[in-house]
Amino acid sequence: MNETRGYDYQGYPKLLITDFGSTDLGAIFDSGVCVKECPTGSGVSVDCKTTSKVEDCNTEEILGELTEMIPIMNICIPTNIPPAAKPTFDALKAWFAQSSAGSFVNDLNVTSQAVNVSIVMAVVYSLFFIYFMSYFGETIAWICVFLM
Repeated sequence: MNETRGYDYQGYPKLLITDFGSTDLGAIFDSGVCVKECPTGSGVSVDCKTTSKVEDCNTEEILGELTEMIPIMNICIPTNIPPAAKPTFDALKAWFAQSSAGSFVNDLNVTSQAVNVSIVMAVVYSLFFIYFMSYFGETIAWICVFLM
């Protein structure tokens, strides 16, 4: 059984944040509920496990704020950020950028072009080496024999 703080969350793997109006990360995650699937649009009812902070996730207030969301690391993130939630996402972005995980992701993003070029060039060099050895292998072997 998958229990946390007395709640049974089995079958509800995704986190839906119901209030993006705060820039305090603790308050943001306190408004979270576990859901089976991320909402597909505004006004669509959600199958969720309630908490002491969010007793009903299908209220008019919550359903009106929901937009189409996609799961990123099992957290439902809106595909279009509403203007009221912009400060919250800026705070989350700043927190993530300052964390070691965010630093790692940023480093991968910065070096992605160099890594991709290196992979392509490794394949090109390998094919060139194979071609070169198939045509000049015997000559290279005789040169090695005479030099030794």
